[in-house]
Amino acid sequence: VFRPYIQPASADHMEVRKYVDGELSPDAGDDEKKLGNLLRYMGKSTEANVTDDTTRKLNDIVVSTKSKKDIGVRYMKSWEIARDYQGYIIR
Repeated sequence: VFRPYIQPASADHMEVRKYVDGELSPDAGDDEKKLGNLLRYMGKSTEANVTDDTTRKLNDIVVSTKSKKDIGVRYMKSWEIARDYQGYIIR
């Protein structure tokens, strides 16, 4: 049985969580804001997290992909695997 090495979330991972959770400094630049928007959308791909052109284009791709039946089944299987390893980084 293959068992991947699983490591708890690192300090770098926690730094990325700041962007996803919207904890940007008041003097954050445009690139940091765009990165925050993208990571927030990637963390939870809902229409509510579509906040700019980049996330809108990505959302269009996600919606199109999810609507395809065969891809939908594979997506759900991958989601179940990700759910089982939530909070861990696989190396």
